[in-house]
Amino acid sequence: MQIDSKYKLEKAVSMDKDRADELGRVFIRKDQTALATDGRMIAVVPCAVGKRDACGCVLPDALVYARNHGTPAHKKLGVTELHLLTETEVVAADSTRFPRTFAARVEETGEQLALINEAPEQENHLDEDAVEMVPARMPDDVVLRLDPARLKRLCDALGVNKDAPACTIRVRPDADGVVRQPFRVDTAEESASGALAPMRLD
Repeated sequence: MQIDSKYKLEKAVSMDKDRADELGRVFIRKDQTALATDGRMIAVVPCAVGKRDACGCVLPDALVYARNHGTPAHKKLGVTELHLLTETEVVAADSTRFPRTFAARVEETGEQLALINEAPEQENHLDEDAVEMVPARMPDDVVLRLDPARLKRLCDALGVNKDAPACTIRVRPDADGVVRQPFRVDTAEESASGALAPMRLD
């Protein structure tokens, strides 16, 4: 399995040890995507899955290690490679081995994301049962493009941190559903606020 090194799916998995075990894993699927969720957010990115790769969950640590210890050729290409040898282990490019669990599929229950653990009955079980959970683009979507690094800096300036982790973004779209004017950012207590200009769509 190969994945672009810019994708850091370990950031989207759950850090809560009391949550379901699979919420702390990255899920590799035969449809050439990799998925991570903490139950409140989900990230789905493209990846190259080989015919012999045993798809399923891998430890985030394995992805991080493979990204940092790839071959010079992989680093030059900006690619992270993991060999999904069996349902119980994956191997990095330098032959370092990591254990794994083999979770079957992803379901959506109402607005809550849940990972269901099942033993696969056949090789393509994952493909048949994987459910796409990222909402499709709709014609009436409000479109807002922002610079995440600048938003992070603004949040830092407003005191958004681990003790006050939430902020509220208020946008005012044009008649065509595109946000072109600066949008407001408030802290959870609304004691501090700021504004950020959106990025151009072209």
